[in-house]
Amino acid sequence: MAAEVTAAAKLPFEVKCMIAEALKRPSDLARLCRVSNTWYDAGIRKLYRHVRFDIGVLDDVKLMATTLNLRNRGLRYVRTVELGIAAGGLGRQVDATISAILDLLPKDSIERFRWRSWVTLSRSTLRKILLQQTKMSTVQAFHADHLTNVVLPDSDDSVTTFHDFDGGDLLESSCARTCRRSYKPTSALQHCKKLRLCIQSEESFEISRIFLSECQPRDLTIRIHPNDKNLRFMSALVAAPQASAQPTNYACAFVERLCDNLDWHHYSSSMQNLGSLTLVNADLINSSIWVRMIPFTSLHTLRFCGCSDLEQFISYLETSRGCLGCRCGAFAVGFILSL
Repeated sequence: MAAEVTAAAKLPFEVKCMIAEALKRPSDLARLCRVSNTWYDAGIRKLYRHVRFDIGVLDDVKLMATTLNLRNRGLRYVRTVELGIAAGGLGRQVDATISAILDLLPKDSIERFRWRSWVTLSRSTLRKILLQQTKMSTVQAFHADHLTNVVLPDSDDSVTTFHDFDGGDLLESSCARTCRRSYKPTSALQHCKKLRLCIQSEESFEISRIFLSECQPRDLTIRIHPNDKNLRFMSALVAAPQASAQPTNYACAFVERLCDNLDWHHYSSSMQNLGSLTLVNADLINSSIWVRMIPFTSLHTLRFCGCSDLEQFISYLETSRGCLGCRCGAFAVGFILSL
């Protein structure tokens, strides 16, 4: 037994790293790190690559703060941070702890950042994420306000929370909402290539405008909440319906409101690398604005799911200077298109 341990200790460091990479369970990695300092250095790379905290009580916040401290050598290897925050009175403690964690992580070290059930993230913490971790390839936020049980199928995962990319109440309090919020792009998220937006409130809509300006996505998904009650903030752009008419369709004003007061020069450069577009529950009646917003000639994948006025929109694409070009090899129509 002693001979086996000695032989294992003499293995080259690269081989030890390969052995650590082959281990699947975090518990096995943790035991490997306790063998010796050299095995610790090999195992800690994978053990800390993906960090996940599920916070339900105050003790979880304290444990997270204890685990992530300046003496922890594993922090330099963190590439993915995932946070699950339970609803409750932990907002300030969690926000302060996450802010401290961001200070400990090396700049531009995070590739993926995810959080869920978070309605109290402060503006300063959000700004710190965007400015210190500018090379993130994926940013996902799950905002579970009164929609915790709503799930939709996704192309990547079998089931995912409805809000793939939603900011909730991150920027302003409800008493400080404005119809037009001036914003100067900083290109802080230019490395984020996969962007998923879900429009379910005025706050998430404003956050989506910011992310569209900051990112240069190659893969863009826009989901509009199917319940018109959540979209009434767009009513200023929709003509009042007659008494005998159908209920007002606020979703049709989405793209018009999105492009309102938009820096088109910066936005056009942000969309120049877009290759894949998925639209869910979108109203496509404003065809000309959609064509101006999206470079359809450069798309290789175009998907529609539950979109209204789709036939009219496709006809517009076909007759608008070849907007639906030959590059679009994967063209998929969603599940509730009425023919």
